[in-house]
Amino acid sequence: MTERTVDVSAVELVADDSHRFSLSLHRTSSEPKAVLIFLSALGTPARVYGRFARELVGHGIHVATPDWRGIGSSSLRAGRGSDFGYRHLLEHDLTATLALVAHRFPDLPVWIGGHSLGGQLALLTAATHQQQIAGVVLVASGSVFLRGYSPKLQRSIRGLIWLSRLTTPVFGYFPGQHLG
Repeated sequence: MTERTVDVSAVELVADDSHRFSLSLHRTSSEPKAVLIFLSALGTPARVYGRFARELVGHGIHVATPDWRGIGSSSLRAGRGSDFGYRHLLEHDLTATLALVAHRFPDLPVWIGGHSLGGQLALLTAATHQQQIAGVVLVASGSVFLRGYSPKLQRSIRGLIWLSRLTTPVFGYFPGQHLG
C-alpha cells in the first residue's frame, strides 16, 4: 500500500453576488484520480467533514468542502436583513466552487456529492452542470416525500414544520442552533 499525506488548505472564494466564503481543499500527495466537491447537511459547517475528506484523500481523491451561506466562514448570517435561499447556493456559491475546481484541476473528473440536504443540492447541481460533473455521491440524502416516512417520524417532521412556521417570523430566520 502506498502511503499518502493530506495537504489541507482554506481557499477563499467570492461569488458573483459578492458573498465571501471559503472551502477546505484536501489534496492527496499521490496521483489523484478525481476531485469530489462535497456539500454539507443543513446547518452543518464544512469542517465537520474533515475526517471523511481525509479518508477519501487516502484513496487518491482530492476533496473540496465549501461552507454554506450563513455558516462557518460565510460573510453572511441569517436574519431579517439578510435574505438568501437554496437558489443563491446553487446559482452563485456552487458556480464559484465549480469554477475554482475546474481551474485548479482541469484534467481531473469532478464529482459532486453531499450529506442530507447537501446531497439533494448536489443532484440539482449535477443536473444543471452535466458537462462539468462526472458523477454524484450521496450520503443519507433521503426523500422529502412525507408519506414515505413512518407515522411517528411524520408527526415529528410536522412538529418541526409547525415550530419553524412559529419561530421564523419572530426571529427572521429559523433559530435551529438555539432549539437543538
